[in-house]
Amino acid sequence: MPGPGKVSVGIDVVDLDRFEDLLKRHGERAKNRFFTPYERNYCEGWKGGEFACFAGKFAAKEAFLKALGTGLAYGIRWKDIEVRNDKRGTPYLELSGKASALLGGRKVAVSISHSKSTAVAVSMIFPSH
Repeated sequence: MPGPGKVSVGIDVVDLDRFEDLLKRHGERAKNRFFTPYERNYCEGWKGGEFACFAGKFAAKEAFLKALGTGLAYGIRWKDIEVRNDKRGTPYLELSGKASALLGGRKVAVSISHSKSTAVAVSMIFPSH
């Protein structure tokens, strides 16, 4: 796990077709495992298509876990990392549980982008001062 005095970066890329297949194959069980009620509500009404939205939020969660340097270890759960959007649509993370505890007061930023075939997200964790 990166130390509190260092900037750390994580990136993740999700293939939209594969992610759509996963969500269609596993349906509600997959959505309930990976996404909070807020995320589900946001994505199910997203103008760019719900599967692309879900893929972007999943990529953001993975990017954060990579920046944190833990993956899903130490008791972190998918729903401990919630990808929210401000009034302009800019994503940000709301952390709870072990994800919040392991961040330890540091600041985190996230960015998500989509193409026709992929969703990509980058997360940066900044030192606390």
